[in-house]
Amino acid sequence: MTAQPSIRAGEQAWLDHDHETGYVELIGGELIVAGGSTPTHQRMVSRYEGLLNRIKPDGEVFIAPLGVKLADDYIPEPDVFWVSAANPMQEDGLRLIGIPDLIIEIASPTSQRRDRFDKFRLYERVGVKEYWISDSETYITEVYALENKKYALVGKYAPEESFESPLLRQTIDLKAVFAALPPAVQLPDP
Repeated sequence: MTAQPSIRAGEQAWLDHDHETGYVELIGGELIVAGGSTPTHQRMVSRYEGLLNRIKPDGEVFIAPLGVKLADDYIPEPDVFWVSAANPMQEDGLRLIGIPDLIIEIASPTSQRRDRFDKFRLYERVGVKEYWISDSETYITEVYALENKKYALVGKYAPEESFESPLLRQTIDLKAVFAALPPAVQLPDP
């Protein structure tokens, strides 16, 4: 993702913004405008969308840019999210209103802080049942499940691994997401 200018704003500023120019999020009253994403980011979004559609056909999968009003002054545009058939989310023609069951953010160098801290706390606070953070450089995927209103780390997974999603009750094979992507950035051993 490219540099992200921000201004203090409210929901009206989000509504008034041209949503055809890229991501426009409202996080705690701060309007965040992001430019285009990388090919790797888009491939990951597309593959996660396909994966969720294959394993959970009983709901709907959405991808950014689509705003989700979670609370006043909070309208993020998650990269990928799933809404179960039983979820009472509403829509107003421009965005969805309510709490998705699962959100996946593809963390890039410019979105790491927001995805790992700001959105993490927001999604936890409003009750998103499961949150995956998938790093677009290292290809490590962190999975968090809501337990007693707090996120518990289910695990951190390498691109060749699979894991059991507590929410979806399915095995998630990450090879389907990361196959044939450019080599991951290798982190030094701690």
